[in-house]
Amino acid sequence: MGALDRDSGLPLLHEAEQRRAELYEALFLLADAGSTETARRWQEAVWRLHEAVNGKRTVDQATFMVLFDAARVARNDFYVSARASLGITTQFAPSQEFSISPD
Repeated sequence: MGALDRDSGLPLLHEAEQRRAELYEALFLLADAGSTETARRWQEAVWRLHEAVNGKRTVDQATFMVLFDAARVARNDFYVSARASLGITTQFAPSQEFSISPD
């Protein structure tokens, strides 16, 4: 699979955001307070990243990577909280930091 250009990718991004919003509402119905709070932080981090991707906010590559990493960390925090809420005691394998190699 080759690179995805902006014109092809933005509709996919918007579809994913719509789906996430729908699932997010169901989460509030079922989750405990800790999980909903970490879900909110994850959502806010994703929104900031989304603004950079869709052009509502202009950022340089370093700032984009900070936003990307913040979303990754928030996601990991949510999964840790949700798993604890569900009584899952096995170790969680968090997503790893992503970096771009210089050319």
